[in-house]
Amino acid sequence: MRRVYYEVLSKLRKSCWGQSCGFNLKQYAETVAVFNNPAAAPSGSTSEHKVERHKVAGTSYRQADIRELGIENDDYTLTKRELEDCFAEYEKVYQFDFYPSNVQLVEEPENEHDPNAIKVVIDGVHVGYIKKGSCTHVKKLIQENKISSIYAEISGGKYKMLVPGDDYNSFDLDRGDSEFFVTVELHIRWDTFLKT
Repeated sequence: MRRVYYEVLSKLRKSCWGQSCGFNLKQYAETVAVFNNPAAAPSGSTSEHKVERHKVAGTSYRQADIRELGIENDDYTLTKRELEDCFAEYEKVYQFDFYPSNVQLVEEPENEHDPNAIKVVIDGVHVGYIKKGSCTHVKKLIQENKISSIYAEISGGKYKMLVPGDDYNSFDLDRGDSEFFVTVELHIRWDTFLKT
């Protein structure tokens, strides 16, 4: 069932490529949350929240663990001709797709390097840490219960990409590889944020 659900989401995302369809991280994450827990269906407006995005640090040490969170992207096996029919130039087609559904920020006061450290755990996997310069701020948000929801985005790894060829209206297939990286998005209730 979960695999079928992921495939439906993947098709929905692909149908938006090259269009202004408004499919975004928050909508995706809310969809996943409702799938896992129907009672989590969103009822409030995004205007009720302040949004912060944090790039997760330390992911270079946890590449294998992060990769385990992904599922094979069937589009990665497409030929150059097939990619030309489906994708825009410079659009990276990654080997793995990621659908994080449970994101936790866990304080780590026993951390010998930084007692304010906050580790990021996605679907039970430790993927990295909130950057040191943001830890005090995020720790305060956690302790004062100001974060209403947390979402995550994972990207990177091996990819294919169409690039302009030497001839007019032709493309070459470029291949590359990059480290996996993670970004978390914190939704902070305006009512509590404005009281600080």
